[in-house]
Amino acid sequence: MFNFIFINFACSEASIQSNDAIIEFENIEFDFKQLKYEENAECFFEFSNSSNSILIIQNVSTSCGCTVSEWPKEPIIPKQNGKIKIKV
Repeated sequence: MFNFIFINFACSEASIQSNDAIIEFENIEFDFKQLKYEENAECFFEFSNSSNSILIIQNVSTSCGCTVSEWPKEPIIPKQNGKIKIKV
């Protein structure tokens, strides 16, 4: 049984900037609370491209091998929103 799992993006702030594109997250942590062994759960990390440049997410990594991430593969145009899905 899991006591809790934190999915945490590898940044200390809620925004990341690279090549003029800026991705801003509403939240960068989620607490699944208590999960039973082999229980499935998911959460979403909502973000926006707050720059005037196109944003392309090339990879999303998690800190635990028991989690799977899904993210938009298409370019995110300026001021557009998106979601990253994390499944346990």
